[in-house]
Amino acid sequence: MKHHHVCAALFVTAFALITTLTGCDSSDVMKEQSNSSQKGEHALTQEAKPIAALAESKIEPQKAVEEARKTGAPNSTQLSESEPDVGLVVGMATIPTNLYWPTDKGVGTSLKFGDDWVKKGCDEQWKKHTGIDIKVSKGRPVYAAESGAVKVVSSDPVWKGWMTIEHTDGKGLKYTTVYWHVTPLVKVNDRVEKGKKIATVADMGSNTHLHFGVRNAPYSNVANRGGLPRTKPCGPDDPIFPEQFKNPMDYTRP
Repeated sequence: MKHHHVCAALFVTAFALITTLTGCDSSDVMKEQSNSSQKGEHALTQEAKPIAALAESKIEPQKAVEEARKTGAPNSTQLSESEPDVGLVVGMATIPTNLYWPTDKGVGTSLKFGDDWVKKGCDEQWKKHTGIDIKVSKGRPVYAAESGAVKVVSSDPVWKGWMTIEHTDGKGLKYTTVYWHVTPLVKVNDRVEKGKKIATVADMGSNTHLHFGVRNAPYSNVANRGGLPRTKPCGPDDPIFPEQFKNPMDYTRP
């Protein structure tokens, strides 16, 4: 007990000596300690704001991830389980090098991957072709390059019908194949097998052909593009070439 009294007395004496040497009143020291504590709490609050804002926001998951990375929020890929799966998987899919040739064997190509496309972008330069154009006659079969799920089936008055299939590699990573200028024989959400007939080539007159594209990313509207701008994006669905599109000739042969 005496030992505690001696320690307390020494502490009071030392404190008095410090305030005498510095000219600070004891109440000033206590105020500074209180202010430091409040500043620390404020800093913690400010640091937590990006994470709280992310949790409360209504923005799309991919945009939320990008926003979290900008603000430095930790674990930015850990989104709420209620958010839809948009394929936020680290890494790129392993695309097989034996994709099924999507139409008749032994036919050539008229427009290659990366060639100047038929339209210009917002940069006033010719867009670059995101796939290959295969020279084939109308009515000829179109086959699924790999097994997968049909994500979209649609048509256009000029470009005729088109569809995109999403595939999954052995690690669960996704990639897509797209087929333009066709008459579809499948519908959205159909499961198709590699080599299955999914369409026939549509009549494009003297320009009849099959456009085939491969993109190493989960399905989005970008996967449907036939050409992309050279130097600057022209919108969220029109990013700069190649934007994960790959040369189909690296993965299949006629």
